[in-house]
Amino acid sequence: MIRISVEVPVRDKYRLRPLTYLKNLFWENGIVVDWNLKNADLRIVDHDSAICEIGKTQGRPLETPLIVDESTDGARIGDTGAARAALAHPDVKVWLKRNTFRDFTLNNVPMVGDQYHTHVLNDLPEFHMEAAAGRCPMEITPQMAAKVRLLPTVSCDRFAFYRKQRIDWNAKRPIDVAFAGSVDYEVRDRDYWDGRLTSVQNSVKGGVSFIPELHRRAAVQQLARLRHLRVLIGLNGSLSQGLYETVMMETSISVSPWGLGEYAYRDYESVLAGCLLVKPLSDHVETFAPDIYQSGRYYIPCKPDFSDIPEIIEGIMSDRKGSIDLARQAREDMLNANTHELVCNYYMHLFRSALGEERFADLDMSPATDPIVTLSNGPELARAELREGPGGPGSPVSLCEDQSPATSHDLRLFSDSLITPGLYRLRFGLRARGRKRAAVQLHVDFKEQIWVHLDLQTREVLQVDERTEIFKLVHGPETFKPGEAWLFAVLVVRIDAMIEANFGVAVYPADDRGGVYYSGDGRVSMDLAQVELQRI
Repeated sequence: MIRISVEVPVRDKYRLRPLTYLKNLFWENGIVVDWNLKNADLRIVDHDSAICEIGKTQGRPLETPLIVDESTDGARIGDTGAARAALAHPDVKVWLKRNTFRDFTLNNVPMVGDQYHTHVLNDLPEFHMEAAAGRCPMEITPQMAAKVRLLPTVSCDRFAFYRKQRIDWNAKRPIDVAFAGSVDYEVRDRDYWDGRLTSVQNSVKGGVSFIPELHRRAAVQQLARLRHLRVLIGLNGSLSQGLYETVMMETSISVSPWGLGEYAYRDYESVLAGCLLVKPLSDHVETFAPDIYQSGRYYIPCKPDFSDIPEIIEGIMSDRKGSIDLARQAREDMLNANTHELVCNYYMHLFRSALGEERFADLDMSPATDPIVTLSNGPELARAELREGPGGPGSPVSLCEDQSPATSHDLRLFSDSLITPGLYRLRFGLRARGRKRAAVQLHVDFKEQIWVHLDLQTREVLQVDERTEIFKLVHGPETFKPGEAWLFAVLVVRIDAMIEANFGVAVYPADDRGGVYYSGDGRVSMDLAQVELQRI
C-alpha cells in the first residue's frame, strides 16, 4: 500500500477534508490517504510548513516528497521569494492552488499590491492610489509552472447544502438580484457595541490593500441604485449562514465582486444555488473543472467598477430562458465534473506524477479472492458452529431453534486465516420461516462488531450498529428482493488492522422486538441461501 499523509493546520483542513472522504476509493487502488500518517510515502502540507521544512534542510533532500497546498486566495503563485523557492525545490512534486493564471508568465509581471486584480483596479480613476508596482521576488519558470495543479473545492463541506438541493428551474424566485458579503476586510468581528465601533473605525487601513474594499463597496452602491427590482444587499456578515443559504436559493442573479483575489467561494455558491453569476471579467483565471471563469458560458462579465450593472441586469432579465439555460448548464457541469470517481482519478494522477509510475507498478490490484467464510451445504442446523465450509452458496439451509431458554439460536462461520487490512464484501440471503426478524453480525471474537438488524417480513434493514475501532462500514447495506419471500443484502466494510484469528460472521434469528436472546421453542426460524464474506 502507498501511504499519503495529509498534514495541514486546522484552518486549512476544510479544503483537504474531501480527500479523506475518498479514502475508500483510494484504498481500492492500493493507496492509504489519511491525516498525519506515519511512515508516509508522500506528504501533503501547507505552504508555510513547506517553506519552514525546506529552510531547515539547508540544501539537503527532504526525507519525503511533498505536495504543497497554497492557502492564498489570489491566482498569483507564492508572493514571496521563499514560497517560490519552495516551489522550485526538487522534492516539491505538486503545488496545489484553488485558482491560477492561465498564462503563467503573469506571475512574473510586477503588480500593484502584488495582485493582478488590485493592479487592474488601481488603473481605474475611482480606485486609483499612487503606488509603485511590487518587485517580482523570483521568476516562475516553465518547469515550476508545470508543478502547479488546481485544487478541487466543490466537495468541501461548505458547499454541501447547495450540492444536495433540487432546483426547480421553472420556479420564479422572489429576489431578482443579490449581493451578500464582506466589504470591510480590516476587521472580521461581528459585534461593535459598547464602544468597540470607535476602535474599529480607528483601525481602518489605507493604501493599495484598501482597493478591493473600495471595489466591493462600489458594487453595493450600484446595486442600491437599481430601481423597480427586488434587490437584497447584506454587508459584513449580516446574514447568518442559514439565512444566507435561504437567500441564495431564492435569488435569480448573484453579483460576486473580486475580494482578496479574483476567485471567490461565493462564485461556487451562486452556481450551485442555481443563480446566474455576474462578476468582473475573470477569464484570465483558471480553476478546477469545469473551469468556471469562462464568460458567457458559466457567468456574465461586468466592468470592475460595476458601472454597467444596470445594463447587464436588464439584458439578463430580458431573456429569461437564456439566463436559466446558462445557470442550469453551469450547475450541471459543476456537479458532473466533481463526482467522487472523477476527483479520485484526478488525485490518482497527481499521486502518480509525484511518486512516479514505477512506484505504482508493484501494487497488488488483483481481482476478488476466494471467499474467506461461506455457508456450507447441509441439513437443518441448530445453533451450529462451522469453520470454513466448502465454497459456493449451495442449497438453502434452514436454521432450527433448540429448547434452551434465554439464549441465542445462531449459525456461526469463522476463519482462522490471517485477515489483512482491506475492503471486504459481506453477502447474505435470508427468508422468514418461524421468525419475522433477524440480525447478522460481523465480528472478531464477538468483541469488535458490526450488526445489521433486519425485518424479514417487510424485507427491510432496520438498523446498522457499529461497535468497533477496526471495522468501518463504507457501503450499503444494499438490499435485493427477488420473488416474494427472500431478502438478499450486500455491504462493504473496510478493515484497518491485522486479524489473526476468530474473525467471523454470525446469523441470528430475533424475536418480535428484535432481540437475539430469547427462549427457543424448536421452531424452524428462517432459511439461509447465502452467507459469504470475500475480500475485494
